[in-house]
Amino acid sequence: MVATQVVANPHPTTSPIEGISDLLNNLPLNACVELTRQLLTSISSLPKGAARPRAVLKTMILFVAKYGSTP
Repeated sequence: MVATQVVANPHPTTSPIEGISDLLNNLPLNACVELTRQLLTSISSLPKGAARPRAVLKTMILFVAKYGSTP
């Protein structure tokens, strides 16, 4: 997979979740496929209940930090 650079949003979002969503919207298709694969592979090891969304979000943040995103 080719790494790309994370590019700051010129229009700041109102929350960190929206910023992460913006980064994910700009991932190339192959990166989206890889992120989905990683999430599905790790789903059984993620915590149950209220902690699960935070664990999924952490996985997504780490993925974007590793592979980057460009507009």
